[in-house]
Amino acid sequence: MTAKYLAWVAVAAMLAATGSCAAEDDPHHFPPIDESASDPDFNAFKERLEAIVAARDADALIAIVAPDIKISFGGDDGQAEFISGWQPEDPNSPIWTELSAILSLGLTKEEMGWTGPYVFSRWPDQFDAFEYLLVLDKETPLLADPCDPASVLVTLGDAIVRQADPDDGGPSACDWPLEYTSVDDEKGHKGYIATDRMRSPLDYRANFQKIDGEWRLAFLVAGD
Repeated sequence: MTAKYLAWVAVAAMLAATGSCAAEDDPHHFPPIDESASDPDFNAFKERLEAIVAARDADALIAIVAPDIKISFGGDDGQAEFISGWQPEDPNSPIWTELSAILSLGLTKEEMGWTGPYVFSRWPDQFDAFEYLLVLDKETPLLADPCDPASVLVTLGDAIVRQADPDDGGPSACDWPLEYTSVDDEKGHKGYIATDRMRSPLDYRANFQKIDGEWRLAFLVAGD
């Protein structure tokens, strides 16, 4: 599993009337992809996992975790390390948020099972994964000043944007809220988007494989 997997590793109060800048033939337009419905067997598993995540059922989750699950790039893998690191018995564990996001953003069929979210598995090669982010929502305001929700330059959705210089100083009107990221849509607009309305292809991603006749969570990793 490791060799083939490593080969793969190379989201406002007021909206402007300008509308979205995405277009169907725009390389920056990257709408959701979910192929899971094409495989009834896997789709049934996915629906069961969604129910497990919604219920935050730690025992049921652990039961589908592969014994040798990959959870890092440092060799500390396996089900015991998964339980120790994620502590799924805690209803407030971040594992529930991460899995919910991965499942809701869409899964794709790969050589080795199913992988998600599509933000990772189908990320366009022409956009450096270290420099670009995906704006997840349909009507996300790009603000000239994150301290002023009325300063909307344009609204974006399913759009790939470039992370601008994090040391550009930010706005001078007030302290720059940490939950905003400076970005450039590469169409003449540079501003700020709420960080939690964007996702990097290097954020957490998961792979599900059939092992001994049962679907298992085979890896859950982030980074490069």
